[in-house]
Amino acid sequence: MRRLNPQLLLAIGLWACACSRASSLAPADAASVALPGPDAGAVDAAAPPAPIVAKGFAQRFVDFVKKADSTAPIKATGDLEVKIADKPTARLDALLKDCQAAPADCDGAMNMFLMALAREEEQPKLEPKALTVSLLPTASAKDRQLLVRPFVGPLSQVLMLTSPDTVVPVTEKDLKTLKLTEAAAWTRSLANLRTAVKEPIEGKPFVDDTPSVRVGQFTTAYGGGRFILHERWEAIAKAAGGDLHVAVPSRETIVWVAKPDPREANALRWLAQTMVEHEFHPLAPTIFRWTAKGWEVEDKNEEPIEPADK
Repeated sequence: MRRLNPQLLLAIGLWACACSRASSLAPADAASVALPGPDAGAVDAAAPPAPIVAKGFAQRFVDFVKKADSTAPIKATGDLEVKIADKPTARLDALLKDCQAAPADCDGAMNMFLMALAREEEQPKLEPKALTVSLLPTASAKDRQLLVRPFVGPLSQVLMLTSPDTVVPVTEKDLKTLKLTEAAAWTRSLANLRTAVKEPIEGKPFVDDTPSVRVGQFTTAYGGGRFILHERWEAIAKAAGGDLHVAVPSRETIVWVAKPDPREANALRWLAQTMVEHEFHPLAPTIFRWTAKGWEVEDKNEEPIEPADK
C-alpha cells in the first residue's frame, strides 16, 4: 500500500484546518491518517514552544543528525546551508518551511529530508536505457550547465539519467561517452519515458471536500515527466469535454481537475501553490489547460489563494 508523502499530507492538513472541517484521504491511497484540526499543536499557554526561525536552523539540523550519529561528517555553513562530507552544499529552505508549518513534526520532516539526500547519492548508471526527460523551472535551468529546451510556460525539459530513486542531469561529456548527439539523446529519452510510463494516468482524490481534484504521486523520480506526454492525457481531457486543468508543482507530483467548478478550481490553485512551497523538488504553481495542440497556460497562479469555504 503506497503512502502519500509528508509534504502532501501537510498540504491536506493545512487545507483541512483552513476550511475548519474534517477531510479524509482516499482509503485506497493511504493508511488512516489523523489530519490536524484547528487546535492541532496547541500547548499549555504557560510554556509556548520556541519559534522555528531561519537563524541557526542549519545548526539545529546538524544537531539532529549528530544525535543519531555523532561521527556524521556534517556541518552548518550558514543559517540555511549544510555541508555533508565532500558533497555540494545543501539548502534547507524547504525544510524550514515544513518545520514552521508543522513544528510538532519537525523531527519527522528532518528525517524525510535526510532520506531524500540519501536517495540523491545513488547515481544512475550511464547507459542509453537510463536516459529520460524531466522538468525544471526555466529560470533555474538558465543558471546551470544543463541540456534543456523550452516546454511550456515557466517549465523547460531537461535531459536526465534515471534510476528507480533519483535522477541526475546529463552533461555533454555524458553524451560523448554514450556516443550520442544531443538530438539522438532527446529522441531516446522521450522513447524511454513513454516506455516507463504505463497507461492510463491515474490519481487519487485530494480530499472529500473536492473529490474531483486528483493527485498523482509517482514513486519514480521522473513522475512529473508524465506531463510531457501530452497524448497520454487525451482520454482524460475528452471525458471532461476538453476542460482539463493540470498543475505540476513538483518533479514527482501532478495534480489535476476535470470540468472544475469554482471551488474545485480554487482548490487546485491552492494545492499547487502549497506544494511548491513544501516539496523537495518544486517546479511551478502554474495551472495549465489541455488543448488538442498542446498544453497552454491557463493561470500563472501567482496571487495568494484562500480555501473557498467561508
